[in-house]
Amino acid sequence: MRRVAVVLSLLKVALSLCIALACARAYAGQPEVSFGPFVPTPMPVVEEMLKLANVTKDDIVYDLGCGDGRIVIMAAKKFGAKGVGIDIDAGLIEKCKESAKAEGVADRVHFIAEDAMKSNISDATVVTLYVLPNAMLKLRPKLLRELKPGVRIVSHNYSMGDWEADKVVHVNVDYQRTLYYWVVPAGVAGVWRWKTRVDGKAVECVMRLKQEFQKVSGVLEVGGLEGKITDIKLVGNELSLSAVAPIGGKELNLSFNGTVSDDSIKGTQTVDGVQSNWSASRKRVNIDGRWKWEAKTPDGELRGELLVRRGEGGKLSFIFLSGDSKTELWDWYVWGASLRFSTKLSDKEVTFRGFVEDDKIVGNVKCDAWGGEGEWTAIKVGSK
Repeated sequence: MRRVAVVLSLLKVALSLCIALACARAYAGQPEVSFGPFVPTPMPVVEEMLKLANVTKDDIVYDLGCGDGRIVIMAAKKFGAKGVGIDIDAGLIEKCKESAKAEGVADRVHFIAEDAMKSNISDATVVTLYVLPNAMLKLRPKLLRELKPGVRIVSHNYSMGDWEADKVVHVNVDYQRTLYYWVVPAGVAGVWRWKTRVDGKAVECVMRLKQEFQKVSGVLEVGGLEGKITDIKLVGNELSLSAVAPIGGKELNLSFNGTVSDDSIKGTQTVDGVQSNWSASRKRVNIDGRWKWEAKTPDGELRGELLVRRGEGGKLSFIFLSGDSKTELWDWYVWGASLRFSTKLSDKEVTFRGFVEDDKIVGNVKCDAWGGEGEWTAIKVGSK
């Protein structure tokens, strides 16, 4: 019996180690983050946050670092939404549950005691935040990778660095508080093609778009001639643009409005005042693989390798290779054919930006310590 007990004990230890290792692999490269102490958001500010996000009964509101649960409770009680509150403090979570029962919304809200950085937030339609500035920056990649295009995010008092807010609102309660509002953008970067009819003839259009967060730029060719994009806007998965193009010896005004879904856009186009259906398709981008890169910078020429691989569930991971060492990156983004990632080189924070086409990446590399930027190119050298 004693021998059996020892074996069972060893099995339990082995199982615990396996679970720990699995968790470590699942969250490899993810930074440890403190959201800060619980400081309640004043109720008038809570209401303004939910109004700014235009919360309705059809929404699922996630509050990361939910504290006493007041945001999701108000979202359920006043706006009819469902809500999920996540906080690492189990004691606060118990108070949240008690408050939800007292307010009569326990059937519409759910509270979870865990690290929000490790939570599954993919079914959220609205995310609310009141966390420390450093935590905002650490959360940014998670929000952009896990949330669907069109999800609204509202933060109390703190921004997300160079991911500029779509709206900024000031609320006077005790002192002037600032609310930041973002809409998660679809990835639209890449080469898009379609045909449009001008004077009864089919004309081929080719559009090359680059992207960083919701900011999009690009060039448009119509019938082999370069037009000028005069305005372009991306909100969630809704893309609109206006352009002027030389067609048939004259300059025509064009506008396009459509919904992006994977590698297609469907919507309407207006060419010289005539509206019709619009459908465009994107050349599929395959970023997976082993990339050898070099950069010309104010610090001299730099070289390295990057491994981008797709794991379980299609999730990407970025691994920086240096000799026999591998560093998994957490601050990376992919918007179709545009990518961005940050890492440390010689103790300096360096950000790489690039556009992927076939087996080549062309872009730039920037470091605040340089006071400038350099050219960056990468070539795919393997599929793994």
